[in-house]
Amino acid sequence: MKDWIEIAALDDIPRLGARVIRTDTMDVAIFRTRDDQVFALSDACPHRGGPLSQGIVHGTSVSCPLHNWKIDLASGQALGPDEGCTNVFATRVEDGPRAPRYDWLLDPQRSGLALVELPGRFQVLPGQPALVLDVAHNPHAVAALVANLDAMGFYPTTHAVFGAMADKDLAPMLERLDPLVDRWYFTDLPTARAASAGALQALWQGLTRRQDAIAQGFADPQQALAAARGAAEPADRIVVLGSFYTVGGVLEHGLASVKPGPTGQPTSR
Repeated sequence: MKDWIEIAALDDIPRLGARVIRTDTMDVAIFRTRDDQVFALSDACPHRGGPLSQGIVHGTSVSCPLHNWKIDLASGQALGPDEGCTNVFATRVEDGPRAPRYDWLLDPQRSGLALVELPGRFQVLPGQPALVLDVAHNPHAVAALVANLDAMGFYPTTHAVFGAMADKDLAPMLERLDPLVDRWYFTDLPTARAASAGALQALWQGLTRRQDAIAQGFADPQQALAAARGAAEPADRIVVLGSFYTVGGVLEHGLASVKPGPTGQPTSR
């Protein structure tokens, strides 16, 4: 019979996101899927050691932020055509205050576990137009995103697909993005916590200083991304941000379904 070590409450791990358990010997990434499955993997891609915890979760896989390798969360195996495997560890989710728990770090040398906050993710999918995925969902993370976007160089038009939780500090987020974003595609998200696309658009209209920027509202992130792609020129860029739900929504059918091809169209699977 296995012993189990309590790690955190399920709500401490964001849906379509991860948290990291740091030990003396390695980091372990704890992932939570849209339907509340929990997986634990070594936080290192089998390709070049990229931090899987900073990748994008879609379905029961995660895409490495360095080279977009797709790793199966259940087995740790790289999915074709790539080959390789990272360590996986047993997990168990229980009702009540002791969930989730998992049974790996029982060695005294691996004690002193700490649940740590992840930095903002920044995943660029090159193509025409360029596509940037970032789950920035608070003013601090948005400030980091803006710095990263500035470092990318010049793009004629920046399109933003934006959905966020209503309880976030939304006004400073929008104000920080306002000078950078030329076209907004606000979206509803599939959770009661989310601000509606209409509410986000109204908030933006009340604070923007741009006379040339425009905005629209959409029922879900995939519709918003499709509209952004339809309006974008090859030299533009599209940024998807605001929540794990926003990024996860555009990745619902996998990374290949959104990765831009050389002509700006999604690549075929």
